[in-house]
Amino acid sequence: LKTIMIGVRNPKNDGLAKCAEVWVNELRLTDFDEHGGGASVAHVSAKLADLGTLTLSGNLSTPGWGGIEQTVGQRQRSTNYGYDISSQILLSKFLPVKWGISLPMYIGYSNAIIKPQYNPYDPDILLSSILKDPELTKHYRDSLKLVTLDQTTRRSINFTNVKKERPKNSKRNNIYDIENFSFNFSYTGFQNHSSQIQFKNMRDYR
Repeated sequence: LKTIMIGVRNPKNDGLAKCAEVWVNELRLTDFDEHGGGASVAHVSAKLADLGTLTLSGNLSTPGWGGIEQTVGQRQRSTNYGYDISSQILLSKFLPVKWGISLPMYIGYSNAIIKPQYNPYDPDILLSSILKDPELTKHYRDSLKLVTLDQTTRRSINFTNVKKERPKNSKRNNIYDIENFSFNFSYTGFQNHSSQIQFKNMRDYR
């Protein structure tokens, strides 16, 4: 609370005596909700022999989580969780060696979800209390639960420096030989929706 305005209207002068008493109650804010939150992170990386690598990671944080230097009002007011999967694979291992094809592939997928503690459309009300309200229809509660989520999904696949290796005993070396060229391809997809954005989709091809 930053400003209080008090107005007293003076009626027209009708010659009669006037008496007025104006009082304002003192306003105080006490007992902050200082319940702390928690956070966790997991990360696993595995090497698949000479085929490639696989990396998995995940994270979770709850309302009330924040740094020591943050005030109560700056702490997190949502449940955030997500996971990430990425892998780098040498697809050339599945091809005959005599072909001499170099075919590295990188693939990634991530999903991040933010579940607000309070209803974004009515910020003074806990979202959980609305979702449990028996007077509301199940359709309304399910719709509200879906539209208040902030969800971001990313997908990517890359082929970098795809080429054909020149045989060791080859004497041919022309400028137009396929061995003198390398090729790249990448795709990145981004999807997001939240209480303010119905959908935001981006696709990038290179």
